[in-house]
Amino acid sequence: MEFFKSITTKAHPGLKNAVVMGRFTWESIPESFKPLKDRINIVVSSTLSHAPPRVQMFPILMRPLTCYIMKNSAP
Repeated sequence: MEFFKSITTKAHPGLKNAVVMGRFTWESIPESFKPLKDRINIVVSSTLSHAPPRVQMFPILMRPLTCYIMKNSAP
């Protein structure tokens, strides 16, 4: 987990990395570690009825990818 943390928390100044995961992965994270610190947490799920606190939820994968690619791409 240290490797995953080091890779997903380092970002260019002024930016944050996003961690995209499915519902099962989200549910497997111990409550004391939710949401993953210093990262934007995105859960892709068509069955969750609402987003957990401090987490963005999308029903399909393309929506969060498009949203963050457009927001963080250079002009």
